[in-house]
Amino acid sequence: GDRRVVLAGVHVPRRWQDGNNDVLRAAAAAHPTVEFVDWDALVAAHPGALGPDGVPPGLTGRSLLAVAVADAARRP
Repeated sequence: GDRRVVLAGVHVPRRWQDGNNDVLRAAAAAHPTVEFVDWDALVAAHPGALGPDGVPPGLTGRSLLAVAVADAARRP
């Protein structure tokens, strides 16, 4: 339909990270109402975005991801 869908990529120290992000990125590219948020790139650009164990977002990361998803959802 015409609803905006936002797919958020992953950042995790696992061998499947890049493959999963590739699938999500391709799905977004194939559908005009789907946006991809590159969480891995956001983490790389914002040191301190993750929690103590380096996987789930910390307070800064949660805010960063929320803003990125909201921005993607608003794109025309």
